[in-house]
Amino acid sequence: MYREYVQSDANWSDAISRLGRDDPWHKKHGFAFAPLCVPLEVFQMDLHTMLKFVPHAILDQDCMGVSHGILNFPPIAALVRRYAHVIFALTSVGASMGGFGALLHGGDLAGSILAFSPQANLLEASLRPTAASPEALRQMSENMFASIRAASKRGARVEVHCAADEHFLHAMSMPLEHVSLVVHTLLPRKPFARLLDKAQQLLPIFGDAVYRLLRDQPAPAMIRVGCWQRGGDLKRYVAEKGQLLSLLFGPASAELPRPADWFCGTCFRRNMTSHFLCWNCKDGGEFTSPITQAGAARIPDGSCYPRAGDWGCRRCGTAMCAYQWNCTGCGVSKWNPDRALVVT
Repeated sequence: MYREYVQSDANWSDAISRLGRDDPWHKKHGFAFAPLCVPLEVFQMDLHTMLKFVPHAILDQDCMGVSHGILNFPPIAALVRRYAHVIFALTSVGASMGGFGALLHGGDLAGSILAFSPQANLLEASLRPTAASPEALRQMSENMFASIRAASKRGARVEVHCAADEHFLHAMSMPLEHVSLVVHTLLPRKPFARLLDKAQQLLPIFGDAVYRLLRDQPAPAMIRVGCWQRGGDLKRYVAEKGQLLSLLFGPASAELPRPADWFCGTCFRRNMTSHFLCWNCKDGGEFTSPITQAGAARIPDGSCYPRAGDWGCRRCGTAMCAYQWNCTGCGVSKWNPDRALVVT
């Protein structure tokens, strides 16, 4: 149980909840209020029924014989009716098991469902809800798949984002003919939604989903590869299921990068985060192409490396932080201008 203490004087709703119209605070500050009728039956409904009922109840001129106070003001009433489709538009969002929940419960309610790396095949999931048996877990997954189909049938947009890790296999088990799937070609070290947030990708993705919902744009069911661009942009390339499997896991597939890995601006090879200079570019036994050179591209991870004072060892290429005075790989001093490359 969660408890929080708030002093009465700091809580605007404290006195008015006890004194009603006689509350001196709201009178002093010129606040006006009007009664709003909500039938007690609403609080006895399950969540799905309640969310379906509330929009109609608020837009109804008379509820249980009492007029709604907010709709007694014609300008407000006109705005509510004009933008009702926006006010009551609902986006169901979740990540990991929360993504499973968003897909499971959004099928009958939401106009848009946005799930990040959701668990789908609960029999194989590393995180799963409590269940009495494997059959119960399988049934939960089937219920989620049915919810996706129901959402698609209503015209709702179902969008799933995942990385090329085990969550990709979960996504492949979904009814993809009803899902807009975006696969990001990297292997995150942390929860994927958190990585998207640190890489400044999460808010644009969410904003795009809300924009499409409010614009009532259709939800094309397709598989796309998400490619991060400089400046936080995200390009999406359409791919067939077989093409995607070949790209990620085929014989000629490339080793996928992790957050903070970077690509050399000279040879375009991938370098691990532990390398300050490209392992492939050498001249006379020394590494020559640093992460700071023009054209180098780093996979965002939320950190700001390299910053002023950080440095790299030309002898072994190791990435060092500003507070480290000697290379941990070969012992070169940070103050050796011939062997150390310091960010200024």
